[in-house]
Amino acid sequence: MSSDTILAQLQQAVALHQQGRLGDAQNLYRQILGVQPAHFDALHYLGILTFQAGNPTEAAALIGRANEVNPGDAQARFHHGVVLNALNQYDAAVAEYDHAIRLAPTYDEAYVNRGNALDARKLFEEAIDSYTQALRFLPSHAETYNNRGNTQKMLGRIDDAAADFDKAISLKPNYADAYVGRADIAWRKGEIEVAIAHFDKAIQYSPKNARLHIDRGNALGDLKRLESALASYDTAIQINPNLAEAHNNRGKILNDMRRRGAVRLSQSGPDSAESAFCLRHAAAYADDDCRLARLRCPL
Repeated sequence: MSSDTILAQLQQAVALHQQGRLGDAQNLYRQILGVQPAHFDALHYLGILTFQAGNPTEAAALIGRANEVNPGDAQARFHHGVVLNALNQYDAAVAEYDHAIRLAPTYDEAYVNRGNALDARKLFEEAIDSYTQALRFLPSHAETYNNRGNTQKMLGRIDDAAADFDKAISLKPNYADAYVGRADIAWRKGEIEVAIAHFDKAIQYSPKNARLHIDRGNALGDLKRLESALASYDTAIQINPNLAEAHNNRGKILNDMRRRGAVRLSQSGPDSAESAFCLRHAAAYADDDCRLARLRCPL
């Protein structure tokens, strides 16, 4: 196969890849590698495709081979970092992002992803520095302000975190995650009403996020607005019936309402039975739900 034929085949493979025809593109990449096993672009792009297809381990091997062929390509180094990060190999991912940045000092995505990997390693100061570097090149990137805000929050820098969340919201007014961060800051300051207002905004833009309804219910419960809290938990359960925390907290609210006289029925009455039912559901779902969703389940 001539070099011109290989080039034409590569261009066809890339076009198919961009069209989402992954199987056809994969076949062409592999045909090229059958002729030239060390073809950098075929290795690199097949690695990206393999990652997109859900096989990060093979993708890491393919892009790693591409980097052996051509160690000086910043984009391949970056993509290798992305795949390693997905494999929870955070130190190796950071090393690849560092390599990409050395090759391309203004590589904004590399700084962002480097920050994410450092955050996952709980190296919060370094993560903040990486996000700050990214914002030099991406001054209007709401997601990076939000990420930095979350990391600032982990270090207890509440005012700095609030400023980052506010900036993210100003850049992207429908950014639910930034409203959640702002709500958490208000909650930490004891400003529960403000927290609820931010949760309401987050829910406005992400209404099917059951976690938001649980957090809103928790805040309302802190203010002893029991019926409103109950409604929030009900909504969370409608979205995802298997959420242990929602069932558990709903049961506690019903018990609290009964104790306060909001439910004036005998212990064998239907509302008391419903409360026990909720708590039984919490116990039934707790193990799987807490493990899979990492819920803060107070059972």
